Amino acid sequence: MKPPAITALAIVIVLAGCCSLPPIIQQCDDGTFYGACSSNQPKFCEDGRLIDKADLCGCPYDYFPDENNSCSIFVFRCMDNTPDGACSETQPKYCSNGILVDNATACGCPEGKNMVGDSCIFPPANFTYTIYEDTEPYYRTYCDKIDPYDLSVREAASDAIRNHSGSYSANQIFDIYEWMKENIIYQNVPLKGVPYPPSETLATESGDCKNQAVLIASMVEAIGGTARAVIDENCSHAYAMVYYGKSGTDMVPFTNAVAGHYGPDVNVRYITYDDGIWIILDPAGGEYPGSTLPECTGDRTVYFISSCLDCAQQYPDKPHKYDGKCYSECPQGAISLTDYTCTQCPQGSSGSCNNECLTCPKGSYLDNTDCMCHYDD
Repeated sequence: MKPPAITALAIVIVLAGCCSLPPIIQQCDDGTFYGACSSNQPKFCEDGRLIDKADLCGCPYDYFPDENNSCSIFVFRCMDNTPDGACSETQPKYCSNGILVDNATACGCPEGKNMVGDSCIFPPANFTYTIYEDTEPYYRTYCDKIDPYDLSVREAASDAIRNHSGSYSANQIFDIYEWMKENIIYQNVPLKGVPYPPSETLATESGDCKNQAVLIASMVEAIGGTARAVIDENCSHAYAMVYYGKSGTDMVPFTNAVAGHYGPDVNVRYITYDDGIWIILDPAGGEYPGSTLPECTGDRTVYFISSCLDCAQQYPDKPHKYDGKCYSECPQGAISLTDYTCTQCPQGSSGSCNNECLTCPKGSYLDNTDCMCHYDD
């Protein structure tokens, strides 16, 4: 028989083992057990506290984990990080369904640009040029190269405007400019300032600035426009100028058309000359109609060269151009130095006879019948 003390101790141990309580499972305030995710994402129960743990517990619909391991509502954004339905820092851009669009009405325009519909466009720049028209040292080497009558020129112009046939229009100017950009590559030629005929530029599909200027002026005139080759000595460059309309013609429609073709950041340049508006066309150095090299912008002195082959249509045998008019032979006081041009006699001359400038002694006069100087009786 066991001792009573040992028996009592054994009873206590048995009773203690069969009657102990289960461990207490702790919970957070919302009833989430320790170490578990709450039904309220992204909450996680840790040591009696609910904390954000989006990487483990996830996020509700339309929310996403952020840098704080919390959940932020999903916002559509455009490529520049502008929220959907908001204006970008780049005016006049507006984020619409993840795409940046122009919305000048809502977002405004940057300084220096005008609101045109939903776009912002630079106003056209009117430069002041000092112009020498149809004068040397360039006229005699350029005037017969501007040839709108050449068959290859007419074919190229017809091909260029095939999508906008009909009466001469601004769209056709764009067509010819783009055709030149696509079909004539820039290539410097060793001709020391004398341009090729436009047919040769078309045949080689290449040319430098002076050859492209001559070709594009020829093509514009071939479809009924008026154009000039322009030589800018100060920046060693050549391009074309196209007549757009009389002075005071609204340039905004043309500027808007250029912006529609080439984007809103265009800065169209034009000049007012001889009661008309002229627009730069420079496929060799410009990026769109109305642009040229930056070093060739601003107020400057240039040479305007027109085609002298128009006179050849009136006087096929002896075409001469002088002071903007065509002659079968040079008028009194001028002589012919080339097949197409007349040059005024030097100041102080008595006149011209047999294509020579003559100066008579004081008190005498030049008789054109015998090309002699005579004194009054």
